[in-house]
Amino acid sequence: MLLERSRFLGGTKIGVLALSIVSLCGTAFGALTFSPSPGLSSSEVWSGSNASHFAVDGGAFYIYGAETVGTDGGGNPISQNVVRRFDGVNTIEIARSPQFTGNNYSPDAITVVNGEVYWAHVQSFALGGSANVFKTSFDGSQWVTSSVLDESAGANVFSLSTDGNQAYGVGAGSSGDNVAFFFDGSDDYTVLAELGGASGGSGFDPDGNFYAGLFDFSDGPKMRKYSAAQLAARASGAQASPYTASDAVDSFAVPGTGSAVMESDGGSLFGAAFDGTFTNSNPYAFDLQTNTSSLLGTLSGAAVNNISTDLYARDGSVFFLGRDGFGPSGGATIFELVPEPATLALMLCGGSVVLLRRRR
Repeated sequence: MLLERSRFLGGTKIGVLALSIVSLCGTAFGALTFSPSPGLSSSEVWSGSNASHFAVDGGAFYIYGAETVGTDGGGNPISQNVVRRFDGVNTIEIARSPQFTGNNYSPDAITVVNGEVYWAHVQSFALGGSANVFKTSFDGSQWVTSSVLDESAGANVFSLSTDGNQAYGVGAGSSGDNVAFFFDGSDDYTVLAELGGASGGSGFDPDGNFYAGLFDFSDGPKMRKYSAAQLAARASGAQASPYTASDAVDSFAVPGTGSAVMESDGGSLFGAAFDGTFTNSNPYAFDLQTNTSSLLGTLSGAAVNNISTDLYARDGSVFFLGRDGFGPSGGATIFELVPEPATLALMLCGGSVVLLRRRR
């Protein structure tokens, strides 16, 4: 179990999506092509390389990935995990991890809370899988990075998310238990709930309810919902001990929990799921009322693996990252999905309805 208090962090928030209508042509950038499902269109927000995850905050995108910077005496690659900020026009580097050899560390999660960027620099399982967490913020003249969690604590971070005020996430504690946690603003974390299973994604809905992901070894991928009132009680100390799985106000059997960020607009939960061969993953919308899911489209173009991750619902759009492989240093594109206007739907199909919820 994670120490009752120690260190951790997180990042995300919510608000939209749409339904139905007409099929449109896909969007292609570099090696990746995304073909949206009927009723949606897609466009590129950012395209480049060395991107594994990203976060959205205040109209900017924070992109996190690995970069090879040289080789050691034995010819093994030397790498660093790098955080970049894209403001819609320019991409700049704002932080860089210590150097490491081979694949000994990976860029596993990133979030932004009140302008502070939290990013998890995680050991490979061969080294124990513990996480270093860093915090990067702008001090008025430059970007400054400090350490929040050291790998010596023996804790792991799989996902990070935020309600806009505090950072939350899902990861494994020093004894290997899978938990949901929140960052308390003092570079410490508190265990919110003991989840069981293997770690999965996390996210919020517009009402401040938290969704914590796991893979149940006997029953598949699930998202457990903890209410905003439960979060407040745990933060204030009114709830003295971590919640259990049975304390969740709801539990959903979703197609997959491998996407680090899985936001909800209150009606649907957005994530990514692998195909039957576990070679490609595509974004989906899971209806929280009917417990049914539908693909938002299909990603293709890479030689072997096409990976979708990090689903953000913002102001009428859904954003996600498409990668051309499992590794942290390949090509990647951030796509934006938007519902087609009702006028276009009427012109092309003779009529249908688009439902849209905006972020609060």
